[in-house]
Parts: sequence; structure tokens; C-alpha cells
Amino acid sequence: MVNKPSKSKIIPIKNKKNGVTYLYNDQYYWDSEKQQTRHKRVCIGKIDSKTGRQIFNQKFLALKARKNPIQGEFPVEITRIGQVILLERIAKTLKLPKILKSTFKDNLDRKILALAFFCTCENSPLNHAGKWLQSHGLVSNPYKMTEIQDILQTITKESILMFFEKWEKILEGNKEKYVYDITSIASYTRHNHFLYYGNNRDKEALEQINLAVTSSKYSGIPLRYIFLRGNLMNLDETHTTLYHFPQQNKDDCSFVLNRIFYSPESIGYLIKNEYSFMIGIPSRSKWTGPFIKNFRNVLEKQESLTDFKEKTIQYHTTRSITDNSTIHLFFDSQWRREQELNLEFLLENCKEELVSNHPIEEHRQLYETYFEVRKNPGGSRKIMRKPHSLQLFSQSQAGFWVVQTNCEEDPEKILKTYQIRNEIERKFDNLKNEEDCIYLQVHDPDIFESRLFIQFIALILSSSLQNSLEKDGSLSFLQSYEQVLKEMESFIRISVSRPPEDVYTTPTETQLLLSESFGFVLPRNKP
Repeated sequence: MVNKPSKSKIIPIKNKKNGVTYLYNDQYYWDSEKQQTRHKRVCIGKIDSKTGRQIFNQKFLALKARKNPIQGEFPVEITRIGQVILLERIAKTLKLPKILKSTFKDNLDRKILALAFFCTCENSPLNHAGKWLQSHGLVSNPYKMTEIQDILQTITKESILMFFEKWEKILEGNKEKYVYDITSIASYTRHNHFLYYGNNRDKEALEQINLAVTSSKYSGIPLRYIFLRGNLMNLDETHTTLYHFPQQNKDDCSFVLNRIFYSPESIGYLIKNEYSFMIGIPSRSKWTGPFIKNFRNVLEKQESLTDFKEKTIQYHTTRSITDNSTIHLFFDSQWRREQELNLEFLLENCKEELVSNHPIEEHRQLYETYFEVRKNPGGSRKIMRKPHSLQLFSQSQAGFWVVQTNCEEDPEKILKTYQIRNEIERKFDNLKNEEDCIYLQVHDPDIFESRLFIQFIALILSSSLQNSLEKDGSLSFLQSYEQVLKEMESFIRISVSRPPEDVYTTPTETQLLLSESFGFVLPRNKP
């Protein structure tokens, strides 16, 4: 039996072999079996032979940040500064702090940028920002939810418009622009509604936030947004949207449109009035069938390219037979295989539901399409897959998608454009979450517009970070800006109060590579 250890105590012990005096966290206890006092010691640092100062190792200093530090030991503060150092560098390169400071007074510019840093790094409701800002060294005390709400209430529509004017002047060389039609609750990270077998979120009866977002065609940096009364495939809204953007005309803009609002009439209107556009064609459009059939027959002979997720995409380009536009066809074999496995898993669940006689209404169409139920004379039932069920998927358009455009011949640029569109939509996806509606009153129109503006600043930061990442070949092993931020998260400052000193974790090879690529300096420990 071993009794409870004593309170810890720091003791120095000199190593006779190398002459170094090490510091140990010492605890003694009574070992009743051996009838003697024993010690438990952990090395926590050493004494500098020249200055006599105590130098504690990083593991010990990190331990001091726990909520219940051992009594009698000095306080330590840990700050995750890696992500902030990187984002401050990105913001400075874009001149964002300068524009925000000239637009928003009374330190509001710094608060907006700090909240935008949170939105760039975290996919969480804004009311969670308080502790994050403190742990990353942006505020001394965590913001309360009422303080975040006050910040949102202080941002005015006039100030937002003033920011847009100044921001577009900074980027005035980016004359050619994409105008994205964004619905914040919809998801466009997939290409085809059929593949989800009726489960896509776009079909849910939820409130939608329709926006038009402009970005530079070549840099991908967002420039401005406006609210839409409907969507850009509403003919009146398409015609009037450009007037919301100062000094814009249809020759400078290409519309990147929401496929769920596709109609031949709308496409005809755009072509007739010489609007530049690209739009994903929904699978329900029967006219794409012959194009996909021909594409399928020659897949092995088609060229391929690599998308942003390092997946091989086969493609084919052809001209529309009815108007002056181009049809881009794409095929992702990995994606098709994933959807086939998903369908098989779903059908296995459907079979179990039928066997147990607990059908689900949402699966009724699947039951009727894929299963045959036979009743035996004794009253039992036999559930069988229909003979043609295996052919249904092989004949489907899963893995194929189609884009129609009159402004872009390069299929690789089409994929890149929709990658940007997906990222914009994903960034705006969490704006009306339930938590922020309750705690920050985001459902209030004025507060919501301020919340949207902060998300827009975060979008500028993430877009710039992604662009820089893609241009540097030495960082090709990092596929997204999220991975970059994840790599920087582990760089930490440890502040010791007695004696006052800042200690930094040793940078990883990736962190050093990022600092060289983006041009920022990681602080180092004193020798």
C-alpha cells in the first residue's frame, strides 16, 4: 500500500557527469510495504550556469496553464499566437487594417478584424468567439455575448458601403469580375441532386438568404456583396443587379448562377441580352441526356485534369446545338463509386425496414423501385431485390455533371470557379444558426447585416490565403487554407510571471516553411 503523495516541490539536483544542475518536481510518499519514504521526481528544467536563472521546459510550462495549478507555483499564461501571426500578415498585405481603421472609429476596426479572424479559423457560432479571442491573444478578457452584440449594433450600413468603395479602389485593377448568386443555406459542394436520392438540403422548407457576391475573376478576392430580393435567375433581378454595383457593366461581369433555378427561358434571356454566364445544369434537364450518353461512350479516350482535392476528373467540351454557348461535361469516377456504395448501404437499411415491417415513409419510392415483397401462404413475407435494380445505378448519371457557359472555354477554369463559389457559400452557410439568433439577436435585420459583413471580411482573408497557398509549389502538400491554419495552431507563447519572460514552442518544419512563404517572422526564445 502506498500513501498519498505530498505536495509538489521544485528542487535542484546537480548531475555529476555533465555538471548541469537540473530542476525536478519532487513529491515524497510513504511506502508502507517497504516501510520507507520514497520520492517521485519529474525533470522540469535546469539552471543556467552563467546567469543562475531557472529555465523550465515547455512541457512543464504548458502544465501550468491548467485550471487548478499546484499550490505555491507561479502563474503561467498560454497564448495560441500562430494563426493570428499568419492572418495579421495576410491582412496587412491586403491593406485591410488601414481601410478598416479609416472607416470605423473608436477601435471598432480592431474588433471587427478580431471577430473576422475567429470566423476564418472556426466554423462555429459567433457567440463562441469570446474565449477564442482571449486564448489567441486578441483581447485581454473574453468578450461577453452582450459585448459581441454591441459590436454588431455599432456597425452601420453607411460604414459598410464606405468600406466597399475604399476596398474596390484598392483593387481597382481587377476590372473583370464574377458575380456569384449565393443562397446561404444551400450546399453546392456536390454536383448532382440525384446522387442524394431526394435528401438534398435545397429541397427543405427553410428560410434562404440570397446574395450576389462579386469577386475578381483572376485573383478570386471578394469585392462586394448585395442582398437580392429573389435570385439572379429571376429575370428582373438579373437585369437590375448590376445597377447595385457602382461603375459596373455587363461587359465586365460574368454571372455564376444557381443551377436549381435553371430554365431554358432564363438562359435564352441571358444569351439574347448578351450577358456572360455559367450555370450548372440540373440532372432533371432531359436535354443533357444525349450529351452524357455520348460522353460515357468515349470516356476512356477523354482527357483528364486534377481538381483542388487532387482527384482525377475527366472532361469533354462541345458546342450547344441551339445557341451560341459551350457545354462542359465532367466525370468523377471516385465520386460515382462513393455514391454507389452509399446507395447500397441505404438499400440494405431499406431491406431491414421491410423485413421488420417497420417501413419509413421517406423510403417509399426506394421500396417500390428496388424491392419486391411476396407473401407466402402461411402469412410470412419474402423480401427480394428486383432483377433490374442493379442496372438502375449503372444507367444513372451519377458522377457526371454539366455546365453551360458562353464566357469560358477552359474546363479547368470552370472547376476553379465553382470551387470558389462553393467556398463562398460554405462561409456564409452558418449565418442564421439558432445559437446566434438567440444570444446575439442575429435575426434582427440590422444586426444580421453586421454579422454578414464580418463573415465577408473572413472570406477575404481565407480567399487570399488559399490563393497564396496554390501559387507556392513548395506548399503543395497542404491542400487547403484550413490545413494551413491547423498547422499554425500549435505555435504557442508561454508567458511566465516570475521572472517575467515569454517562452515560445519550437516551430515545426511546416511552420518555418509557411513563415518563409508568407513573409512573417515567428518569435524565438532567447539564447
